[in-house]
Amino acid sequence: MKQHVDRLLKHFIENGPSGVALSVRRNQHTLYENYLGYSDIEKKVQISADTIYRIYSMSKLVTCVAALQLYEQGRYLLNDPVSNYLPEFAEMKVYKSGQEENIQVEAAQNPILVKDLFKMTSGICYGGQWFRSRKANKQSNGYCSQAREKRRFFQLTRICEAIGKTSSRI
Repeated sequence: MKQHVDRLLKHFIENGPSGVALSVRRNQHTLYENYLGYSDIEKKVQISADTIYRIYSMSKLVTCVAALQLYEQGRYLLNDPVSNYLPEFAEMKVYKSGQEENIQVEAAQNPILVKDLFKMTSGICYGGQWFRSRKANKQSNGYCSQAREKRRFFQLTRICEAIGKTSSRI
């Protein structure tokens, strides 16, 4: 198996990224681990166990894995309202009509459920649709700026408060 996976990783490097790392673990035992290629091609810095990766949108996957581990432990149910854990999401508003400065909202008919977050059907959006409204954009940026000024921006509850205060569910 090791030779097959090594060949696969070498193929990746030949056809895509400058380097790859793979670690397969089960029951706290390492079944396979290998690092090939470079983290910095110009400086010829090889990838190692200590290489730091900027994963950007991959953080969603890491978050989902962590959440699913909590689910396996019975910490929540998929049909639980998100507001059970983040009260700022208890009274969400949804788009009713209008454009730009004249957007009308109303109370959401259904709560956002945990499973909605996994399926990306919560109605919470960023950029795009909702932020086409300058009023909503201004309102959201205002809440986020206030939280940032209070040095609480990176606290999850504060971010949820900022999102919850904007009628961001479509």
